[in-house]
Amino acid sequence: MNTITTTVQRIVFYALLFLSSAVLGQTDGYFISNGKDIHARTFDLEIEQLMSELGIPALSVAILEDGKTAYTNVYGYKKMGSDDAADLHTAFEACSLSKIFLVFSVYKLVDKGMLDLDVPLYNYHGRYKPLMHDKRYKKITARMILSHTSGIENWTSENDPKVLEILEEPGKTFIYSGEGFLYLTEVMEHLLDESFSDFTNRLVLEPLGLKDTYMWVSDQGDQNKAAALFTTSNYVTGHDIFGNVMAKAMDYDADKLPASYMHTTAADYAKLVLSFFDKQTFSETIHKEMLESLVLLQPLDNFSVYTGPGFSVLRFPKEDLLFFNGSNSGFKSTVIYSAQNQRGFIFFTNSDSGKRLMYKINQLTTEFDLELENGNPDMYPNTPWVLFHVYRRKGSEALFRKLDYLKGKNMLHSGELEELASILSRKDGDLSEKVRQYLDQ
Repeated sequence: MNTITTTVQRIVFYALLFLSSAVLGQTDGYFISNGKDIHARTFDLEIEQLMSELGIPALSVAILEDGKTAYTNVYGYKKMGSDDAADLHTAFEACSLSKIFLVFSVYKLVDKGMLDLDVPLYNYHGRYKPLMHDKRYKKITARMILSHTSGIENWTSENDPKVLEILEEPGKTFIYSGEGFLYLTEVMEHLLDESFSDFTNRLVLEPLGLKDTYMWVSDQGDQNKAAALFTTSNYVTGHDIFGNVMAKAMDYDADKLPASYMHTTAADYAKLVLSFFDKQTFSETIHKEMLESLVLLQPLDNFSVYTGPGFSVLRFPKEDLLFFNGSNSGFKSTVIYSAQNQRGFIFFTNSDSGKRLMYKINQLTTEFDLELENGNPDMYPNTPWVLFHVYRRKGSEALFRKLDYLKGKNMLHSGELEELASILSRKDGDLSEKVRQYLDQ
């Protein structure tokens, strides 16, 4: 089904909205996704409408087809209520998608014979102070860290903030770990005798021509000359689901940089993703590692979920979907790519509601079987988030009028009210409780 088609009336209506918004990029003509022609302007209008409904200030998106970037665009504004439009060079927090820059550098060393994925990192760098209290760290390999099976906790702040803990025997259990990537970064810095920013620039940014990818942001210009190359003042600010601006981390010393705080655009990130499978950047051995050296997480009826040394993988009978989600406060990002069919999409947003764009982008373009997550609260539109949209735009009285209407039509369920109440509890506890009790009235 070609879900791009819309009525003429709807296009005209959206066009009127579009005149007052900021959209930059290839908005004329068509692009191809999943073998079908997509009208670029219609795609833009659909995305703009959804951003408006969800209260997402800005979006950077890239559609990948046949191993190339078929379409890229940027929408909206750097900050809610601002007239400072995001442009094609505006950097977004990559969140956990930052990890793939380190993955790229690791595989470069593997291809050169400088690093073996299955040799304990202790053999390369024998003094990682945060883990020296636990002898099990001597068993941890690069493969374990890339596959999130090292046993290292995600962040020290989640348990004992004074001790970096190994929660499970290395190599045995999936535990998503940002701290593991910081350990791997220190090993890389030791092997290369370079800082993370320097070797990332030399191995990744310069060879791939990633001119809009940065380590830090600054409003003051670049006071630190050593960091000037890796800093931009053209960036977006994060927002919560209510559209409130969130404080932006601007620390040059961002310890979590390799795991969470790179800044980039969808166009640049597309080059990074495509390079893994262009048959020029890496050897065939690396391609096999990414798609065959997998750890099964969850077998389901028509697909299985794996974690691999770099990306997670959804394995279907006819294709593997590599995917990665990113989540920082005020920012959400996603990459999904079919290695066999060489198509996918990438997006970055400056909103905690950002992940809810994924299903519409997929529906309009790649048409992957993402309905497998049916019932997931991140899907949109769904009843709780449509109701939240009513509240956000028109207030609580309009919300309860809508609830009355749905209740009268027997279209309201307790689970949906519970989810809506959970959303509202972040701002208004009394209103949240009223919503919970609504069906009992």
